[in-house]
Amino acid sequence: MKKLSRVLCFCLSISFLEACSTVSEVHKVPAQKANDQEYREYRQAEQAYKTGKAATALKKFTTFIQKHPQNNLTDHASFYAGQIYYDQGDYFRAARYWLYIVDGLIISEFYERALIGAAKCQMQMSRYDEALSTISRFHATDKTDRALATSAFELSSKIRLIKGDGLGAIENLVTASTYSAANDKQALLNRAADIVTGNLNQAQLEQGLGMASMQQFELLMRYRLGQILYDEKTFGGAKNVFASIVTKFPNTVQARNAQDYINSLDAQEKTDATVIGVILPLSGKYSQMGYKTLRGVQMGLGIFNRNSTSPIRLAVIDSEGSADIARRGVDRLVSEDHVVAVIGDILSKTATAIASKAQELGLPCLALAQKQDLGEVGDFIFRNTLTPEMQMQTLVDVAMREKGYHRFAIIYPNDSYGTEYASLFWDNVLNRGGEITAAQTYQPEETDFRDPIQRLVGTYYAEEDRGKELQMRLQAWNKEQAQANVPKNQRDKPPKDILPPIVDFDAIFIADSPKAVGQIAPMLAYNDVNNVPLLGTNLWDTPQIISRGGKFVENALFVDDFFSTDPNPALHKFTTEFQTQFGYMPDIFESQGYDTAVLISQVLKDSGYNLTRSLLRDRLAQAAVSNGSLGALKMNRQREVEKSLVPLTVQGSKIVKFETMSSTPR
Repeated sequence: MKKLSRVLCFCLSISFLEACSTVSEVHKVPAQKANDQEYREYRQAEQAYKTGKAATALKKFTTFIQKHPQNNLTDHASFYAGQIYYDQGDYFRAARYWLYIVDGLIISEFYERALIGAAKCQMQMSRYDEALSTISRFHATDKTDRALATSAFELSSKIRLIKGDGLGAIENLVTASTYSAANDKQALLNRAADIVTGNLNQAQLEQGLGMASMQQFELLMRYRLGQILYDEKTFGGAKNVFASIVTKFPNTVQARNAQDYINSLDAQEKTDATVIGVILPLSGKYSQMGYKTLRGVQMGLGIFNRNSTSPIRLAVIDSEGSADIARRGVDRLVSEDHVVAVIGDILSKTATAIASKAQELGLPCLALAQKQDLGEVGDFIFRNTLTPEMQMQTLVDVAMREKGYHRFAIIYPNDSYGTEYASLFWDNVLNRGGEITAAQTYQPEETDFRDPIQRLVGTYYAEEDRGKELQMRLQAWNKEQAQANVPKNQRDKPPKDILPPIVDFDAIFIADSPKAVGQIAPMLAYNDVNNVPLLGTNLWDTPQIISRGGKFVENALFVDDFFSTDPNPALHKFTTEFQTQFGYMPDIFESQGYDTAVLISQVLKDSGYNLTRSLLRDRLAQAAVSNGSLGALKMNRQREVEKSLVPLTVQGSKIVKFETMSSTPR
């Protein structure tokens, strides 16, 4: 009966611990001294533990605890049982045994270590509230082991940081440093400083600046607060914070950096609404495109037009195709030239760098690159380019509304270009009530398109997918051979094209270059996919589509935003004036630069050249002009310039404008 009562006592304690991992502090009493037999039992368990026999030791320790719940060796057994479970990753059971020591009635030398161990277990189980409650019961005194105190306050700091209490985490690390060895003290304070610079939000920083316990981190807190306010474009508040650093903490690295921020803010406050910055690759392998774009911008601003009365000036920087140079260029345009906006770049990597810095400085930026999601950098970023979305919307609209196509097949390379255009085409077809009946991908380096096309039209896996139809056609072929009196041993093998392709589509969209089209189109015909029109992207707007595709691309359909022979009156006016001014016919780069310049200059002119950068951003978001190189231009809700695209087709081995119903005179 005595043994049963002890087991019951232990089980009740464990059940209590499962329900509540911490209890209020209780009055503890000295343990009963173990007798010789009990000591021998404990020593057997301890010996097994020290010799690495964890399973045997665990069994002996738990048996000892059940038999002797209140002697002076029970806490030893409980501590080591918890350690074994912890080492095995069983944090739940480890915590139970360590909390048995913490919440028990017996005074134990293992109390503090068990308290720390239990909190670690609760943290490992993501029970952070319980872990913090447990470790908060640690009370250091003059007699407390300094290493244990350091460990306890470090653990409390980790838990508080996980819970989002960065200030509490810092205070714990500062306390831990007072107990740590001299060579560890600075490491703990450095960790506290890292929390200041990396984990505290604006509200916490402002609160921390009013706390006496945070005095040694005041400089770091002020500097980080200034950075946050600057990034959020609360420039007045940022300037005040940085000014306080310069005054209160002179001759520090932070003071020098704070002064740089102040200088930048002063430069930003000074804006010349008649100066526009341009960042383009004017040297290197992209220089030709850069200069073509720049000439378009110059014409759009009327810079070389003697009759122009525009006061606008350009500040030009060569990006050299470098993101770092482009980023520093934005700083220079703001601090030295006080530009009201920046145009550029045509390259994705530099355009991203420019947009990021412009957004940081609150500078309107009109990007010319096709980089996806560029507008998501922020509300100061606008874009004027032919985007994949624009192309696919217009292409599908013309194909379905004007051509009457309803069902489509898609074949595309498995790369970023192919997948993006294929996905957009597919989405637009479905949104308009059309149907994609077949889709097939291929590797970008593919040169033999036989297999992809046979998969597209259902002749590659004939036996698996069309077995019954194949057997019927083979039987019919054998019957024809028999009727022709061809002996079986003299018959040729059945023709490879005995199973005709499934052509259940009105057109095929190919998301690739003219080079690939020149290989795909003939292979389609070879596989009896004849007279099915092809659809493509603006990459097809080049003589190569005809030289490579030949007769197979006749009646192909694609779109572009610039077509030099388009009878569009606006385009004719633009190309004539450009050729007169610069001596050659413009193309898409000049057109894009011109349209961007016309749009921004009109907004500035309407305001009397008296706009702040923020006001210019707001006006650009609603901008619309009628005198673009192709006609009307309008900024949409995605801060992208909308313009009419030109549908193109191939007729008589020439690329010509496809005359839609809306463009055909009545």
